[in-house]
Amino acid sequence: MRDTITIGSIAGFISTTILTLFAWTVQLFGFKFITTWETAASIFLNSNLIHAPIGYLVGFIAQFALGAVFGIIVAYTLRLTGKDFYLLKGIGVGALIWLASIGLFMRFLHIDLYGRGDPHSNLMAIIEFNILGIINSFIVKKYAKFLIK
Repeated sequence: MRDTITIGSIAGFISTTILTLFAWTVQLFGFKFITTWETAASIFLNSNLIHAPIGYLVGFIAQFALGAVFGIIVAYTLRLTGKDFYLLKGIGVGALIWLASIGLFMRFLHIDLYGRGDPHSNLMAIIEFNILGIINSFIVKKYAKFLIK
C-alpha cells in the first residue's frame, strides 16, 4: 500500500484493537488501572459520565481516533527515516507521544486527567504506548510500499 495515511490509520486501528483486548485481559487477571478509553473519555466528559453508556462510546471513539493518529505518525516516521530498526522507531514514537500527550499537551491545556496520581495506571500507559508503537511499526513495515524520491 502506497498511501501513508491509509496504512497508518489501518495500523492504528488494528493496534488499538489489540491494545484494548490486552487491557481487558490484564484487568481480568485482577490488575487495577485506568484504561486508555477511560482516560480518553475523561478528556471530553465529566468524571460522573465516564462509566455511563455515553462515556463508553466517547471513550472508545476517542481511543480509536487517537490510535489512528498514532499509526499515521509511525507511518510517516518510517516513510521519512526508512524501515530499518522499525521496532525501535515504533517504541521511540510511542515514548514521544506518551510524553507529548500526557506529559505536556494535557498539562498545557489544563486537562485534569482521570487518575493522574495512580502509579499503576501511569505504568500501564507507558506499556500500552510501547505496544502501540511496536504493532504499528510492524504493520507499516510489512505492508507499506513507500516510493523513494
